[in-house]
Amino acid sequence: MKSYVITIESMPESVELAERCIESGAKYGVTVEKHPAFIPSPETDAYIKANAISSVRFRERWSRIENCMAAFCSHHSLWVKALTERDVLILEHDAVFKEPIPTAPYRMLISYGAPSYGSANQAPMMGVNNLFSKKYLPGAHAYRLNHMGAKALLDNVLLNARPTDLFLASDVFPFIQEYYPWPVQVDDSISTIQTVDGCLAKHNKVRPIGVQ
Repeated sequence: MKSYVITIESMPESVELAERCIESGAKYGVTVEKHPAFIPSPETDAYIKANAISSVRFRERWSRIENCMAAFCSHHSLWVKALTERDVLILEHDAVFKEPIPTAPYRMLISYGAPSYGSANQAPMMGVNNLFSKKYLPGAHAYRLNHMGAKALLDNVLLNARPTDLFLASDVFPFIQEYYPWPVQVDDSISTIQTVDGCLAKHNKVRPIGVQ
């Protein structure tokens, strides 16, 4: 398994959080590498155009559309990487390991992240379950996928691209699984994606921050 934490290299706060994520993973034997994040820029615009990522479903009150689409591109680029690396753990910079990553097998994509906002359903049982906490990933901050899962996601982008956690929904991808108890949690105080309304909806009181 290769592990990557999406990092905005031009933002000291993001780099600091990513390094915390890396250090927390090392405590449990997980080697995490930084993966350069996309940010709103002409290069990101070119990536969006080249990969036919429509902006239509990114328009909602909780997120800043340009930042949200850039974050989707960051995840998308790791799905592409998973096609050849075959087993990839994707982390966002504010993820923190609390337990080892389970060795239990998964089908195509499994979430290890504790819900980072809103209410969540209880787990049916310990260990590997079908996605249960929400109808979509409860924050796309810690999930693992193989090359089959990556291909399924990439094949759906043209029709269904939207904020990453909402894109990863069980009604579109019924193969998504979720592990309980969650070994990774979010410890966040800033958001590079959300609006003020989005930040206030989080479990923690976070503040929006610009991307440079």
